[in-house]
Amino acid sequence: MQLTLKQQGKIESLIGKVWMHKSTNYTFTDFTLVGEKVIFSTDVKAITVSIDDLDAFIKDLLPVDSLPSNQSVNVINIPGVELSIFGEIATGLMTSFREVQGAKGNDEQFLNQAIKRSRAKIDISRTMTGIAKLALDVNKAKRGQK
Repeated sequence: MQLTLKQQGKIESLIGKVWMHKSTNYTFTDFTLVGEKVIFSTDVKAITVSIDDLDAFIKDLLPVDSLPSNQSVNVINIPGVELSIFGEIATGLMTSFREVQGAKGNDEQFLNQAIKRSRAKIDISRTMTGIAKLALDVNKAKRGQK
């Protein structure tokens, strides 16, 4: 099977833009047709899609809005806290959620341990969220905003 002109146009409209696929943002930079598959080059990884599944794949992509050109993003540094910690916390929470979900009904000890770990991770995430909110408030106050 070959790409239709309509499919090729859709593919070309993806290039140079940011799209969300399975909760990950990808900047599509290029594509290559290999046999009956389309290989997208992105900033994260290569994504291979069969031509038969291409329309469904494109339909599932969500556009990621970019900031207007007159708006900028300020990154606020929190002394003593690396930004990667927030991703690590989210990963830990998801791991705990999967542990609790996967626990067998008759393994009460494992379930109780998983719940305790989850509660500890939730407490950590609440603390880090509070610290981040405080840092934002301090930054706003420094700039004289409400």
